[in-house]
Amino acid sequence: MHDDDQLLDLVDMQEKKLWKRKSPATYEEIESVEQRLGLRLPDGYRKLFLYSNGGEFAGSRARVSLFSLKDLTEFNPDPVWSHRIPGMIIIGDDAGDFIFYCDPQDHLKRGAWAVFVVGKGAVSFAYSRYVAADAVHLCRRVINGDAILREPYLNIVEK
Repeated sequence: MHDDDQLLDLVDMQEKKLWKRKSPATYEEIESVEQRLGLRLPDGYRKLFLYSNGGEFAGSRARVSLFSLKDLTEFNPDPVWSHRIPGMIIIGDDAGDFIFYCDPQDHLKRGAWAVFVVGKGAVSFAYSRYVAADAVHLCRRVINGDAILREPYLNIVEK
């Protein structure tokens, strides 16, 4: 069984407890967003959209609200934050003080589509934290109760 499929099984078991599911997206909607963004989303992320077009995980130590496809295009590029984290794709927030973003081109050297979190008041690479290899693993970490908001800062010096 693929890691992506295991996550969907896990999400399905957690529904109503940790996961707030939304209506699924269609292949056409995903492809339209990919065209607008100019990139192809990873397979696991695509599968998650086909299961639920956005949604919210609330684990014991973190909350992640993953954007719907509509929100994904509205926040990318974001007029407030995108210039502070160039090349990144904002994928959601914690319904509070933090945003989550992906690095599709591996600029930060943690792997293509690695996920980072940063406070809305200090959006920069220096104050970002690496939290997962991709959106699928981010969901798994939240479900497992990991303290993702306590990861160390990247401390990248920006030019």
